[in-house]
Amino acid sequence: MVSLRDGDLERYVRSAEGPEHRGIDFKRLDPAEKRRLRQLLRERATVIRANLEAKSEQEEFRPDDFAIVQGDATQTLESSRRCSV
Repeated sequence: MVSLRDGDLERYVRSAEGPEHRGIDFKRLDPAEKRRLRQLLRERATVIRANLEAKSEQEEFRPDDFAIVQGDATQTLESSRRCSV
């Protein structure tokens, strides 16, 4: 889970997401913003991969397309296509 709170990453993601908040549409950003968002996403992906590698031998199961949304109800989100950064 990645929580976006303040900062450049949150700002760019909010600028690039559509009205239904289901994904990032890079067409909503100017070229400099696209580059910066891609850079920020790569940095987060590097941190996530580094932390997953250390735990790769653990026997954990996480089903594909599983997510939890905080709020009044817990629900499973629909799958989305992979975003290449």
